[in-house]
Amino acid sequence: MTALTNLRQTVGPNSVTFITWNVKGLNNLVKRRRVFTHLLSFKPDIVFLQETHLRSADAHKLTHSFFSQTHHSAFDTKARGVAILIRKNLSFVCTNVIQDANGRFVIVAGKLYNTPVLLVNVYAPNWDNPQFFTSLIAKLTGLDTHHLIMGGDLNLVLDPILDRSNTRQSAAIPKSVSVLNTFIQNYGVSDPLRIIEPSAKHYSFFSPVHHSYSRIDYFLVDNIFTSRITNCKYHAIVISDHAPVQLDLSFPTAHAPQQRVWRFDSTLLSDEEFCKYISSHIDLFLEINDTPDVSKTLIWESLKAYLRGQIISFTAQKNKKCGERLRELSKLIANLDVQYASNPTPDLYKQKLLLQSEFETLSIRATEKLLLRTRQKVYEHGEKPSRLLSHQLRQSISNHSITEIKTDSTQIVTDPKQINTAFKNYYHSLYASQSTCNSDEIEAFLEKLNIPSMESDQQQTLERHISVAEILTAIGSLQNGKAPGPDGFPSDFYKVFANKLASLLCMMFAEIHASSKLPQTLSQATISVILKKGRDPQKCESYRPISLLNVDYKILTKVLTLRLEKIAPSVIHEDQTGFIAGRQSYFNTRRLFNILYSAHSVDSPELIVSLDAEKAFDCVEWGYLLAVLRKFGFGSGFISWIKTLYSMPLSSVRTNSTVSEYFALQRGTRQGCPLSPLLFDFAIEPLAIALRTDKGINGISRGGEVHKTSLYADDLLLYITNPEVSIPRMLELLSSFGSLSGYKLNLGKSILFPINQLARDLDYSKFPLTVENKSLAYLGIQITNNYNTLFKYNFSSLLEKTKADLARWSALPVSLAGRINTIKMAVLPKFMYFFQMIPLFLPKVFFTKLDGLISSFIWNKKCPRIRRSKLQRSKSEGGFGLPNFKYYYWSANIIKLSIWLRTFKENRGPLWSTMEITSYLPASPVSFMCASLPITEKISFRNPVIINTLKIWFQCRRHFGFKRTLIYSPISSNPFFPPALNDFGFKTWHKKGVVLFTDLFVDGSFMSFESICKNFDIPKSHFFRYLQVCSFAGKHFTSYPIQPLPGTLENCLQSQPTTRGQISQIYNQLHHIDPTSLSQLKNSWEQDLNSEIPEEIWNTSITLIHSTSICIRHSLTQFKVFHRSYLTKAKLARIYNSSDDRCPRCNHSPATMSHMFWSCTALDKLWDSVFKTFSNLCGRKIDPNPFTTVFGALPNTEGLNSYQTNAIAFLSLLARRLILV
Repeated sequence: MTALTNLRQTVGPNSVTFITWNVKGLNNLVKRRRVFTHLLSFKPDIVFLQETHLRSADAHKLTHSFFSQTHHSAFDTKARGVAILIRKNLSFVCTNVIQDANGRFVIVAGKLYNTPVLLVNVYAPNWDNPQFFTSLIAKLTGLDTHHLIMGGDLNLVLDPILDRSNTRQSAAIPKSVSVLNTFIQNYGVSDPLRIIEPSAKHYSFFSPVHHSYSRIDYFLVDNIFTSRITNCKYHAIVISDHAPVQLDLSFPTAHAPQQRVWRFDSTLLSDEEFCKYISSHIDLFLEINDTPDVSKTLIWESLKAYLRGQIISFTAQKNKKCGERLRELSKLIANLDVQYASNPTPDLYKQKLLLQSEFETLSIRATEKLLLRTRQKVYEHGEKPSRLLSHQLRQSISNHSITEIKTDSTQIVTDPKQINTAFKNYYHSLYASQSTCNSDEIEAFLEKLNIPSMESDQQQTLERHISVAEILTAIGSLQNGKAPGPDGFPSDFYKVFANKLASLLCMMFAEIHASSKLPQTLSQATISVILKKGRDPQKCESYRPISLLNVDYKILTKVLTLRLEKIAPSVIHEDQTGFIAGRQSYFNTRRLFNILYSAHSVDSPELIVSLDAEKAFDCVEWGYLLAVLRKFGFGSGFISWIKTLYSMPLSSVRTNSTVSEYFALQRGTRQGCPLSPLLFDFAIEPLAIALRTDKGINGISRGGEVHKTSLYADDLLLYITNPEVSIPRMLELLSSFGSLSGYKLNLGKSILFPINQLARDLDYSKFPLTVENKSLAYLGIQITNNYNTLFKYNFSSLLEKTKADLARWSALPVSLAGRINTIKMAVLPKFMYFFQMIPLFLPKVFFTKLDGLISSFIWNKKCPRIRRSKLQRSKSEGGFGLPNFKYYYWSANIIKLSIWLRTFKENRGPLWSTMEITSYLPASPVSFMCASLPITEKISFRNPVIINTLKIWFQCRRHFGFKRTLIYSPISSNPFFPPALNDFGFKTWHKKGVVLFTDLFVDGSFMSFESICKNFDIPKSHFFRYLQVCSFAGKHFTSYPIQPLPGTLENCLQSQPTTRGQISQIYNQLHHIDPTSLSQLKNSWEQDLNSEIPEEIWNTSITLIHSTSICIRHSLTQFKVFHRSYLTKAKLARIYNSSDDRCPRCNHSPATMSHMFWSCTALDKLWDSVFKTFSNLCGRKIDPNPFTTVFGALPNTEGLNSYQTNAIAFLSLLARRLILV
């Protein structure tokens, strides 16, 4: 095979590289990784693979991060199989796929860089079969509209002289060749190699039997491509017995990326050698360059560039060792093939075998090293609720490439460079300032508003210098695994080297503050775009921009955010719940439900207006933002930080691997910046104040309060009456505000939602807003005009979606442990969101249906072997942490009850809570919440929110048998304590701090009247009231005058509702009320082992289930052993009368669990060897015993350290796994 000399063989920047390769099977993992590694060395765009030997169920094995599209045809056995793989971000749109049921071909029609093409991958029979080619040609129905690119193993030679090394073979031309040659002539198809080198000899297959070469792997292309062929090459025959064939075709609109973006490989951080290498270079750089006369900003920017170079050098050196030799061997093998084809001598063949053997050894060694690292990650994280499992569950996205886009002039462009330019122009325009007002107009607007100002101590908190401790806290709070900014350094890198970098960062931040100027890289960002669901892919605005900021910028803004979030709640009105500490999104929906479902006005129309702003975060004018911050009382130091951050920010746009030039931003809060959400809250607050205080906008009155606004960041709801007046004034105010701030209302998405019949009867045609009468989408849930339809629009639809998801995930090769974690990670959060947002009573039948779906999924539609209650136990208690959805539902509701209780006691709380506990005075829902069950008093509340909240609570209490009166029962506003309803003297007790009956107990005993008077300043004249209280306490608290011990449910009501993780804490407490007993399981083991299991051994065995190994599959094995879920011969014999209960190893009867792992004589040698290892490990004799063989627990651990006991537990687990094989 002579070297190709044609000038067109140089691969240009606008070439698309095709590879066809018969790989002879991809079922073996090592082989598969070697094939992909070798393929990627050619930097292919489209790959044709033959003989994948993968069945349809195994097609996922072709998935690779380099390719976004995979089209596979499989046979019904592990034979044949062809696949077409298409590189991600390649401009290819698939329009049709034809798959052969026999795994011989796959045809993909589509547009490649807007050129209609027909990609055909063929694995022809290895016998003369003209019917196959005739049938294949008949299926190429798109040749009149598409241009053919065919590749594959045709198992024939088109030219017996040029395509065979042994020309003395039979000169008879097979019929298949005649059929194919006729097709080539009639349909205008060419062999690319013969276009470039008409008489050259190249071979793709070596027959070791005949010691001959032949060219049976081809590309055949439409003649329109003949002038576009830039390269056609046959590579060395390695890994498979076929050579990869490369074809490069130029496409006028195909361009290589303008800029190669460097990105740090976070897997290097697990390499101890690398970490030491970088640490030493950080020290070396700072030692040389960190001098008083050099700017810290310059040092930091230089350090990043220096480290980038060192990292590239380190990885290049690491990859070079093996890669260089493999490339060299590939060339040597190719040259030897050329020589051996023309002169097949034994010496040349011996050299060929030696070179191929070395190539195989190096290739396998390199692949196994990569697999070892991959397997370690899978071993540690594979089926845990992690990113690895998330990738398996996620529905595949066929292609992220953008093939065409409309420009400003509505022209459709397909060139990648022009597409990128269109996006750049769009975002440049979006972020360009459109303010036409001056600072005086902004000041005049703000001056009219009663904007609160922060206290001087709060101002000082924001003004102080940034410390190293704050920087370390900020770095620690950053999320791992997020894409880095333009400099390529992710947060993982900063976390590992935080202690070395924090001091320099601190000095640099101080310098930035002093100079009011950001270094260049801190001001840069890259915008990536993702198509929004259901949107027009030809419009730039249909794509969601993801702004990638550099992590050092994020660290700076995170420090400022951590300061600001402590102050924001005191100056931002409670109407705003977005990103404000201590406020939750359900505050908004709860308030909305109370307004919507409580008694409506019969005198005036009431409606809700849902306002949608166009790209609200992106349109904030900076001049307006700074004026607002000054009005809120921010000091000059903090405002200086904001000015610096927004002085000259730059962004580029990345599309189809093309990165635009940087352009300046002139408005908008920076997406991805930790500070942006809070800055936006301050920016929109004046609008909320203006709407609340404007007398021309009439709010809805409920519970003595007038409600007008409710916000979650930019999601704004208005509650209005008298719409004929309120709506025009609202639109006028929004327009005025928008001209100052950049806020622009999206009229097409803004909704009018009438609440009462008077509002529904009005004509809204003169208003530029959409009217919805049945439902309103708000914060991810459907708000309906009828409380009874909330279930249908929300929970019912979620249940159906979950059913579809579980059906889709059922085909995944995931174990029981992975399926349980799938429920935790992908199903539970969706239901939890609804549980928190919607106060709706759900009957037990709902949870029965949900549990049925989950059980069917986790057991893969097989009969469950372990009770659900055991799976739902926490891991620390011998379970697997399968979520109990009913308990989570109750926990989410108990949080609301704890807020009720706190609001009632303190006379302050979230607005929704105050509305609910004061809605039906003199009675309070807190009194019903604490009353004994069943409730004897008629519940007079007409608000379904309160009724459903109480019904959920009563459902929970009945389940756990908690029916007595709660110690937190209120004294006043309590219909179960009638004196308090008629005697306003008890209101005095409330004001003095005697609110709940628990307040009357001190040091475990009921207080005397004298103590109450002294401690709470209660008048002496209230003695009769004291006697009434004593009477109630004596009747309802059986331990009176001793304080009743609070039950678990009562403790749950004392939780801190706004503290992170409170729902999980309540959930865990509910599990402890009625834990599933393991005593029966313990008895079963004791009978089986014919030995009593000491309590200490039993508890250790429970702990070891999940602590023995970090691999979740190992934990699952021990879990199944512990819970006796394996089908032993003895168990099968009990199920099936015809089944034999004898041990297949020793013929003992019955073969029980203990026999299976301990008493079987066939295992004696194994356990003798294992326990001998234990003895050597511990330095003393460890005798074989059933507790260690079955549970991994040692009867006597005296003198052993934790490393030894853990090693014994792990090794015994491996032995059990070996027995199970």
